[in-house]
Amino acid sequence: ILERGSARETAIRTALGAVAKMVLSSHDINVFSYVYRIGKAYINPYLLSKEQKKRAKEENDLSAPQEIYDDMKNEIDKAIEGKYSVGGLVEVIAEN
Repeated sequence: ILERGSARETAIRTALGAVAKMVLSSHDINVFSYVYRIGKAYINPYLLSKEQKKRAKEENDLSAPQEIYDDMKNEIDKAIEGKYSVGGLVEVIAEN
């Protein structure tokens, strides 16, 4: 069952994630993430190389693979214009 989270809940999760990332980093575990879906804009994560996934964070403001960035940005712009929210999916990868 999918549930919507509040902004306060998201802030807490973000803070705890930052602390966890620091702890993992001290054990030489690198964590990175990227967005692979916003609204109807989707790219199959299994078709992306690890390098594409890592590069997404530096390539643009959405941390999305460049191949799908424009479609994701359009989904966000439509949501802003229509005054509604839009969901998304993120993959988080930890490697040693």
